[in-house]
Amino acid sequence: MGKILFIDIKSPAEKDPIELMDLMAPEAEKGILLFEDGVLLTQLPGWKDRLTAKGVKIYAIEDDLKARGFAAGEGFEVVDYPRAAELIMEDYDKVVNV
Repeated sequence: MGKILFIDIKSPAEKDPIELMDLMAPEAEKGILLFEDGVLLTQLPGWKDRLTAKGVKIYAIEDDLKARGFAAGEGFEVVDYPRAAELIMEDYDKVVNV
């Protein structure tokens, strides 16, 4: 199935991206790239653990973290826009918005 990068721009209060990822690609190697309010996921207890327990690599946009007053933390990689473009265009086989 290859590597799938999921892009999330919505607050985790609006939906559970983990459920969607499991339904869409239960066996694939997965990553999630958090933009806009999606970066709130990095601050909620238990969410990072749920994702990393499933082997999901978590990326968060640096500018969106800063805009919301958040800093880098454990369990996710902070990326800039050029790195996000690399993830989308080169590192993953498919990209899906959730």
